[in-house]
Amino acid sequence: MEQRKILIIEDNTDIADIYCKFFKLFYQNIIVDHVIGGLEALEKALASDYSLIICDIQIPEISGIEFFDRLKKESPKSVCKVLFITAGIEKYGKSFLEKQECPYIAKPFTKDIFIEKVNSILNVQV
Repeated sequence: MEQRKILIIEDNTDIADIYCKFFKLFYQNIIVDHVIGGLEALEKALASDYSLIICDIQIPEISGIEFFDRLKKESPKSVCKVLFITAGIEKYGKSFLEKQECPYIAKPFTKDIFIEKVNSILNVQV
């Protein structure tokens, strides 16, 4: 089985730790990278071939939306791997996400919704 890389862009380290533990528990052959800020995330996303990029909209340095816009300009094929997870979706970006046809999850969410969205990007049969 091929090894997959996941990038988690989340400024709340407790939430990022939960995501990391989740992937270790439910998926095999996964490498998880975690970054806090949007600029470091962009650098990593452009330097490595990630199978999935989980991104909060409200992150330091540049927003998740700006991260997505820059990624789209510099690596268009990578944007289909982005899954936005955020609180306050109505306030911070629902229209953007719908316009871009980005998969997203509004906090709070269930494990089943998370697995469904992740699997749809990873193309994993459940």
